[in-house]
Amino acid sequence: MSKKKYTVFALVAAAVILVVALIIVLVNGDDDSDKSIPSDRYVGIPTPMGGIIGNSENNYNNQGNNASTDDSLDDKVSNETAIADFSQGLDTYGMIKDIKVEDFIHINTIEGIKVDKEAVMPSETDVEVEVDRFKHNFDPVYVTESGIVVESGNDINFDFKGFVDDIPFDGGDTEGRGYDYTLGSKKFIDTFDEQLIGHKTGEKFDVFVTFPDPYTNDLSLSGKLARFECVINGVYRKVELTDEFVAANLSEYASNYDEFVEYVRNDIYENNLAEYVYASFIDGCVVTEYPQVYLEQNKLFAEQNYKSRWQYYNYYYSLYYGFEPWPTIYDYMGVDEETYDTIITEDAQYLVKTALANQAVYEKMGKPAMTEEDVRQCIRENGISDDMFAEAIQTYGYPFWYQQVISMKVVQYLIDNVEYVE
Repeated sequence: MSKKKYTVFALVAAAVILVVALIIVLVNGDDDSDKSIPSDRYVGIPTPMGGIIGNSENNYNNQGNNASTDDSLDDKVSNETAIADFSQGLDTYGMIKDIKVEDFIHINTIEGIKVDKEAVMPSETDVEVEVDRFKHNFDPVYVTESGIVVESGNDINFDFKGFVDDIPFDGGDTEGRGYDYTLGSKKFIDTFDEQLIGHKTGEKFDVFVTFPDPYTNDLSLSGKLARFECVINGVYRKVELTDEFVAANLSEYASNYDEFVEYVRNDIYENNLAEYVYASFIDGCVVTEYPQVYLEQNKLFAEQNYKSRWQYYNYYYSLYYGFEPWPTIYDYMGVDEETYDTIITEDAQYLVKTALANQAVYEKMGKPAMTEEDVRQCIRENGISDDMFAEAIQTYGYPFWYQQVISMKVVQYLIDNVEYVE
């Protein structure tokens, strides 16, 4: 957890960063990355670096779902998604090239944005949710004690062996290696998930399902009734944030549990404050004219973002269910071509508006110096580790990252100059 996140608001101009970041993570990640299909699809500009598919250990590598393929998901996404030049249109220090920013945007309020402190203070529920979410940063405890009833949402490890007409079929046997699975994720066919729920660790039982017809992963199984012999080996449980655990693992933030909760509360408050202040600032800015070259570049970024997601989720579904549910980008987004073009234009205009606004304030601040350490910290804030620094620079270019540093400095300047009201 970073001490100053400022992601949704300060780096909104970097929304399209997900496109290539996703490729980087996939290409450089483990082959055993979690390939579960998200329960819903995202339509809208993503937060910077948000929604990146993370890597997770899976002893069986998902072969038991009879979903093996010769195509690599990594290759599929990277080959079909053209990588844009994210620094195009920017000068060496992340400023939009060849413009006088005051000719394109009117800035209303920079200093003295009014903030009701209580309105941005997090609720107890917000704090509890964030503390619980933070537990996911640590490896869960694997419990193999017999008799634990498994519920939807539990992460389990189980073995299974599939039969059709009492004859084992290829790809339907974990061979005792264990398969990590989240109950309720519905990664398996038919009602497999529902039939696992309620059983106990150590218990042996049968699951009966019917393959789809057609089942393109193996047409010989199309429409067939299958029986799976199953046994639940264990359950993964989130760590408990005791005083001892906090002192041993979270000493950067707190020395005990109560201090850590207070740290989380303050962290949420700072982010709420920054989001509110930046949104108020942007709402008060008026674009008088869009620099057309830079606008067109951002249209490409916005379109690339949506198309990468469309291709990505289509391939997931083809991998596990044998079909691509969205034939066109318009089907994926649930809009016609005209509405799609409007969405792309509006997204691009907002990205350009934030870039212009940030640049205008940065110039009024006297263009404070930016260092490579500023860039490194910005990259860290976007969830990229130090050992990926060179790849991040190569992929996006220094100008892109300097532009993000500018936005972070602008947000901090706005916060430093707010006016608190009762």
